[in-house]
Amino acid sequence: MSPESTHTHNILVVDDEENIRFIMERTLAHSNYRVKSTGSGSDALTLLENEFFHLVLLDLHMQPLSGIQVLTELRKNNKETEVIILTGHSDIESAIEALRLGAFDYLMKPVQPDIMRQRVATALKRYDQNQYKTRLREQIANLQSTLQALETNVDLEKQPSAVGGILRKGPLTIDTAHRKAILGEEELDLTTTEYKLLLDLAKASPRTVSACDLAASVLGYECSPVEAGELVKFHIHHLRQKIEPDPQKPCYIKTIRFEGYLWTG
Repeated sequence: MSPESTHTHNILVVDDEENIRFIMERTLAHSNYRVKSTGSGSDALTLLENEFFHLVLLDLHMQPLSGIQVLTELRKNNKETEVIILTGHSDIESAIEALRLGAFDYLMKPVQPDIMRQRVATALKRYDQNQYKTRLREQIANLQSTLQALETNVDLEKQPSAVGGILRKGPLTIDTAHRKAILGEEELDLTTTEYKLLLDLAKASPRTVSACDLAASVLGYECSPVEAGELVKFHIHHLRQKIEPDPQKPCYIKTIRFEGYLWTG
């Protein structure tokens, strides 16, 4: 989303005074924002549950559900939406409490339209910048995973190849020439993906292999750590069913928290 594309921003006005809602809706609509409004805190929570709003203008002094209660419920599941508190002089302490709960700013009522437009623009700019930083962090994480995968492949290429195409790791023997894997005395019946996973883990042992590296080398997917984790976990689960004496307490393929998987046979 472009920081300049203000018409793409959704704003929710929550105030139990109809005239204030009317003024705010008209003012913000003239600035090309998409605006909805409600006079009820409970209705606001319903709207926030079913739609995404980039910004909420939230009155503190409402009954029976106050602005503080609405903000508290919102922040349980939504850390992204910016919130500007609307308050009177007598509610300054509550406004400060709202800032502690994650509100961006507060405005004193009655709100001057020019001031409101300025604060709204500033809040939405921060929203856009936070989203941009999040995307950059994800891109950096993907690049780091790709770099790690490339470095891992280089390291493996430097290692001596298995004699006669045979790789042995503890009780595991892998015949890479004939695509066979034997654990103890039993030949394993593996899918192509399971075989590749086992081979990569055995080659890397005793090093841990990240989910991103496995997703790239085994499945051919370049994806985020979260996506890679879900993809690889599914195949690791099925592989454990075939090689572990007790898949619930794996002794060959260990999960190393926040790092990946490790062959320990």
